[in-house]
Amino acid sequence: NVTIKKNSKICSNSSISNCSIGTNNMIRENSIIIDSMIKNKNVIGPMCFLRDSFINNNNIVGTFVEMTRSNFNSNNRISHRAFIGDTKIFSNVIIGAGVTTCNFKNEKRLKSIIHSGSLIGSGTQLVASIKIGSNVIIGAGSVITKNIKSNLKIIQKREN
Repeated sequence: NVTIKKNSKICSNSSISNCSIGTNNMIRENSIIIDSMIKNKNVIGPMCFLRDSFINNNNIVGTFVEMTRSNFNSNNRISHRAFIGDTKIFSNVIIGAGVTTCNFKNEKRLKSIIHSGSLIGSGTQLVASIKIGSNVIIGAGSVITKNIKSNLKIIQKREN
């Protein structure tokens, strides 16, 4: 149950089921995509795992990224090694390596929202349910447990 539109390339060892893939996409090697919709001009993988997700236009969902039950609007970047679960991500967001949405608490999946223009630094943990405003910069290695208003920089100092 897969539709693939023109000029999309599916590389070797990828597995796709119950998906709609738009035009001009690149699905790189060893990616697994299940029950998802990918619109146009995206780069997925290599070794990416998408399930029950929506990927809009002009995104990068890179190496060793797992995304589940999430909505990824346009012009976003997750280059490698991240887990994004039950999250709505608006446009022009950059998510660094090692970012995790901690979406499971007391046997419930909690949702998170990241608004447009935000940058989530490498190694950050977003403890759901959480809302990150527009144009927020979160420093690498942060643990975010509360909502963050728009236009703020969050840098957590680490004690040795």
